[in-house]
Amino acid sequence: MEDFVPEIICLGIDLVICGCLHMAVRSAENMIKDLSNSPQIAIDENLNQTIQNHPSCIFDADSKTKTIPYAIVRGDVTPIEEALTSNYASDLVGVIQKVSFIEHKKKLDKSAEWYHSTNTIAKYTNESPFCLTNPQVPFT
Repeated sequence: MEDFVPEIICLGIDLVICGCLHMAVRSAENMIKDLSNSPQIAIDENLNQTIQNHPSCIFDADSKTKTIPYAIVRGDVTPIEEALTSNYASDLVGVIQKVSFIEHKKKLDKSAEWYHSTNTIAKYTNESPFCLTNPQVPFT
């Protein structure tokens, strides 16, 4: 019996780890299902009414607000301040800019074969504040 004690302890630890992983996978699956079934809402003058009348609307009595757990809000992106322009292509304008500098090399390995390798030198992101607007109503 004493020989099985370490194995029983290891089995218990394995079961706890498997249980935690199973709960994480189920949680992720439920979140993906909720996101894929989320309603698509357009930004217009009926936005509040659309949220309040939606079947998945939740009322919070403390803050007196009505919310939807997940929703896809559609509209045009308009920068609040100045929009970002690319240093490398003057016709590109946006509100989020991801820049990465990647070094590409061709190397000769020991068997006299050439292979391609990459090395990321630097990565950064620039953001500008923005809002979503209705495409039919001009932003002021």
